[in-house]
Amino acid sequence: MSSSKLDSAVPNIMSFTDIIKRKGMKSSIIEMTVKKMHPTSEIASKLEITTDEEVIEFYRVRSADDEPITIHCSYVPVRFVGSYDLSVWKKKQSFYKVLKEDHGITIQTALDNITAIPAGAQMAKILHIEEGEPILHVERIAYDQNNAIVEFTKVYYRGDRYKHTVITRETP
Repeated sequence: MSSSKLDSAVPNIMSFTDIIKRKGMKSSIIEMTVKKMHPTSEIASKLEITTDEEVIEFYRVRSADDEPITIHCSYVPVRFVGSYDLSVWKKKQSFYKVLKEDHGITIQTALDNITAIPAGAQMAKILHIEEGEPILHVERIAYDQNNAIVEFTKVYYRGDRYKHTVITRETP
């Protein structure tokens, strides 16, 4: 097992799959569920929809070289994707690849809010870490090429295996 951290210091939006491949590692999905549901008020608010509009929840436990690294829980309004055939999502692995290739949706902009939190018992078990160890919690709102919100995601990264670098520049 490698102890180096996976670094997402890239100037463009990249999927977890792309980040892992760029590091020369094998990306895989350990667990995945896809279901249609009515969003909670929090999810509806983030997607700027009502709780009456159905969303599809994509839950994934992702790994790098078969080591669990992250838990993703993404929500997309049904009107953007229609189908939620699990086999399509499993085959392509990349959430953003399916959005682009099968639904014509390109993520142009993403707003990430990042906080450090202690891993709870369930999360620690899934990620193979000790309860209370630090994890990075990222909440992402993603916008498509038409500036419409198409995704709200909660991601939990192992703190010992992931580093997120932010690049800032002065504007002239």
